Amino acid sequence: MIIGALLDLGLSLDFLKEELMKLGLGKPEIQRRKIKQGDISCTRFYLKTAPFKKINLRTKKDIFSLLNRSGLNEPTKSLAKEIFLNLFKAESRVHRENIDRISLNELADIDSVVDIVSTAILFKELRVDKVYSSRVSLGRGFVKTREGTLPLPSPATLELLKDIPISIHDINHELVTPTGASILKTLSNDFGKSPEFTIKKIGYGAASTRREDNIPNMLRVILGETENKSLYDEVFVIEVNLDDTLPLNLEYVIEKLLKEGALDVFISPIIMKKSRPANLLSVIAEERLLERIINVIFDETTTFGVRYFKVKRKKLQKESMLVKTPLGKVSIKVGRLDGKIKIISPEYEDCKKLASNLNIPLRKIYEASKDAFKRGYSLRND
Repeated sequence: MIIGALLDLGLSLDFLKEELMKLGLGKPEIQRRKIKQGDISCTRFYLKTAPFKKINLRTKKDIFSLLNRSGLNEPTKSLAKEIFLNLFKAESRVHRENIDRISLNELADIDSVVDIVSTAILFKELRVDKVYSSRVSLGRGFVKTREGTLPLPSPATLELLKDIPISIHDINHELVTPTGASILKTLSNDFGKSPEFTIKKIGYGAASTRREDNIPNMLRVILGETENKSLYDEVFVIEVNLDDTLPLNLEYVIEKLLKEGALDVFISPIIMKKSRPANLLSVIAEERLLERIINVIFDETTTFGVRYFKVKRKKLQKESMLVKTPLGKVSIKVGRLDGKIKIISPEYEDCKKLASNLNIPLRKIYEASKDAFKRGYSLRND
């Protein structure tokens, strides 16, 4: 349903096929079709698993190894891993087993793996700043699985939805699967509320089954822009003074904090009491990730405490697009304030790859990208 809704927004099925090829499991046979749920036209996503290589994808190690070997870009790999990690954590709590010994059974069938990876691919291609979800509606009853009959909502689904607003309805149907719950939990910045925004596109994704109560079994995704030309929000700054953590370890600490969702991490040299040289570790993160970030700091540094405080941010309105230069295609970000362009920033990785392939200075790629934008040579506007 999530993939169907994202494709219904206008994202490319051919692009998705090309990216799925990078898993190294063979050529995917995927389709999208328009079907009716109730009187609403929706997009249904179809996958044939037969063309894929038969491979064991049950444990976290199996799935993470597949993603690490793949040719997918790092942001997509990271998002897919986070979705899977939330699934494994929930199953680990339900079964009270070590996360590295958990086997996902049908949740790790190739179609579920493709569902999660496809969601990560399309979501990163959509290039949105934030995701807001409505209160999650759950059904009642029972569902048959390879592990036997389970109550609804399923135990894993409930674990994933802890601290998230839900409503349970007298509907004998599984409205949210563990995979769907993990995707919602990972992608969403908030539940039950959203800022004011202008609707730009609407996508409807259809499920494979029809509900007994005849309510359309679908997911709706709304793509919009905030009303403010400049975006305001609030984030937390977490700080800690480190005078006895090995400097060599700080690179690993930074990488782990970024993987956990930190918006930015930086280190500043400071002088502490008794004129001791030290490092100030600063992390910028959203409130929902505050405890996770603090736990990483306690796990990976020698500190006995951290301090954190809320700050306000004012951001430029960001727009991403692809430009065509004489040297190749480059993604760029454009920052605007009250409609006026303040900054044009080519993506470093795109420029680095072109500069390396063509053996020319990186600076020339940057200049060519900015010039292409100014001349109006954009290929895609997200």
